[in-house]
Amino acid sequence: MKKTLILALALATGVVGASPYYLPTGRYTDDLPGRRPVTPAPVYAAEAAVANPFGIEIAGTYTHIFNDAGYDESIDTWGADATISYNIDSNWSVNLRLGWATASESETYMEYDKWDYRLNNWTIAPGVRYTTELDGNLSFFIGANIGIGIVDSTTTWTDTFTGYGHQIEREKWTSNATGFVYSVDLGLRYNLSENFYMFGAIHIWGTSAAPVDTETQHGAGLRIGMGLSF
Repeated sequence: MKKTLILALALATGVVGASPYYLPTGRYTDDLPGRRPVTPAPVYAAEAAVANPFGIEIAGTYTHIFNDAGYDESIDTWGADATISYNIDSNWSVNLRLGWATASESETYMEYDKWDYRLNNWTIAPGVRYTTELDGNLSFFIGANIGIGIVDSTTTWTDTFTGYGHQIEREKWTSNATGFVYSVDLGLRYNLSENFYMFGAIHIWGTSAAPVDTETQHGAGLRIGMGLSF
């Protein structure tokens, strides 16, 4: 009995070893649904940074400034900036930003006196940025720029006197100052192609430049724009 079992096992092993298994073909597979290749959506975020190291961005900015500019507790500025950049690798880049923002306020006192105030901020600042991919073409970035800020302000008083007829006297003066400027951006970027992307960020901005009637400015807002890499 023992010899019989050993002989049977040996024969089975030989049959298995000599007869490899093949997937069925022909009429056994004719009715199976065909497999279609799946083409994944193109991903540009990491590849674009390496293949196209140079870039330029155009953005619009809104910043709510907390200061006493123009005898007011705060003021809203609207502006634009252009940034040229170079990618060191897929995460780190250096850049140079040129920016401009403006604001205006006016107020009338007792229907006789009117006060107008206009503010302009000019910025030139180098910076650094870190970008990391979140999911496919979506990335998160944080960047900081430090440089020089130029602020000029114009104040105009219109005084109306009554008496022998109407007399209007206009008084206008301007002032400017240069100082330290900084900005910080935290935002999201979406690559629409290998060379083109859009972004939005929380924008923190401030300057130590303080012309007459304007204290140092610090505030926060939004920065939204588009970029092109090459």
